[in-house]
Amino acid sequence: MNVPLVDLRASFLPIKERVLKEFGKILDGMELFLGPHVQTLERDFAAFCETRHGIGVSNGTDALIAPSNASARYVLGAQSIGAHNFSAWKS
Repeated sequence: MNVPLVDLRASFLPIKERVLKEFGKILDGMELFLGPHVQTLERDFAAFCETRHGIGVSNGTDALIAPSNASARYVLGAQSIGAHNFSAWKS
């Protein structure tokens, strides 16, 4: 017997129509980056986390680097901070 760890279909089914409708709106408008949908997500997620601000980033590495850059700017008063992009190179 195959027992799934998480039944994603059961979780998705009740919200499927709403999700597809919202994705349709986003794709129809093609405001995929820094648009009103991203601003809404950032605002709502910040409220969920009980904080004043939230930012969306492109990947987990950026999520780890962004707070350290912000802290360094605040503490050191730095005008700019460079960080490695951790790009993977296939050899």
